[in-house]
Amino acid sequence: MNLYLIRHGQTDWNVAGKIQGKTDIPLNETGKRQAACLARGMEKQPVVQIYTSSLKRALETAEIIGRRQNVKVKPMKELEEVGFGQWEGCTNEEIKRQYPQAQVYCCTLLPMGDWGTTEAQPFVPFVNGQNVTSEAYSERIRLIAGNRGLPIIDLEKCGITIDNMAEMTADGVHPTAEGMRLIADTVKKCLTE
Repeated sequence: MNLYLIRHGQTDWNVAGKIQGKTDIPLNETGKRQAACLARGMEKQPVVQIYTSSLKRALETAEIIGRRQNVKVKPMKELEEVGFGQWEGCTNEEIKRQYPQAQVYCCTLLPMGDWGTTEAQPFVPFVNGQNVTSEAYSERIRLIAGNRGLPIIDLEKCGITIDNMAEMTADGVHPTAEGMRLIADTVKKCLTE
């Protein structure tokens, strides 16, 4: 079985360099042509199911491919883009002007080791589809952050510990809403120090 991961076609906000997030921007004419071209190119790659975000740009892309393949498209809320709040509709330059103190922080679980793994399941398979330990994943995050000069905040320093990890993360890595609040509070504290 093959799994195809496809990004939506172009939107007017892509052209303008604006952050889209959860803002429901449709494909522009170029995006529709891109999706049709991809659909033609995939004719010899039979598809049995198409899952997509319910946002217009992703849904339109998936539907164009689905029509060509004669496959129904299944929108899933779980595949929606992350929301960026007030940043949506802004370019990176506008964000830098409006929020000069804003920085990207990388969070990692390194001090906690491989929570949620067992001898029979020693890897964390949900990390980018690769079988890596959470410690190895954390090392990758640290390497990328270091190369880009980004500060790193260990989740443990945010108050996420082995004892409360089940409530603060969805899967041992990705924070829940409460976990995000703890991380946001820690980042805010770092910015004011």
